[in-house]
Amino acid sequence: MKFTKPFQGVPDGQIYPVQYQTGDECPPELLASATALEAIAKEGPFAAAEVAPPPAAEVEQPQEQVDTPVPAPDVPPVAKTGKKK
Repeated sequence: MKFTKPFQGVPDGQIYPVQYQTGDECPPELLASATALEAIAKEGPFAAAEVAPPPAAEVEQPQEQVDTPVPAPDVPPVAKTGKKK
């Protein structure tokens, strides 16, 4: 897929970002980011919208966890000594 607008990303094996220009080929490792930012052209059997991550509203929210009380272990009382403090 080709970029439809300038895009900056770090391809695999690199440590510095590369500035891609309109018409440059999008590396596969940057496809998800470029799709999310609508920086690639829709072409081929898959349109950009088909590979984009789902909107936040469709992501499952974790259920609230409720802590259940744990019964205290049976511990014998501490023996008292005859000394006063």
